[in-house]
Amino acid sequence: MHSGPPILVIPNAWDVASARALAAVPGCRAIATTSAAVAQSLGWEDGERAPGDEMLQAAGRMAAAVELPMNVMLRAGMPDPATLRGLGVARVTWGAGLAAAAYAEAVRIVSETLRT
Repeated sequence: MHSGPPILVIPNAWDVASARALAAVPGCRAIATTSAAVAQSLGWEDGERAPGDEMLQAAGRMAAAVELPMNVMLRAGMPDPATLRGLGVARVTWGAGLAAAAYAEAVRIVSETLRT
């Protein structure tokens, strides 16, 4: 019962240097980030003030700097809704080199965009 694979621990990075440092930790199998950490590392306060494209580019730079899967959490600071509508959330995410992303407001924003 207690001999299964180790639990997956996903540490949070906030920039390229922290992503590289975490990736170098033995046993690290994936890296994540939070919207607040990335926003603040770019000089923005949390609270959905950072431009989404800037946030996505920063996360993409982190993903490119390591050989581990990278997950990013973006709140309403996300790529332009027209970009998401035209390309799809998955393509925008993978195009940035990310393994996964959580766009907290994506469903609401894309559905509002489609109605206009």
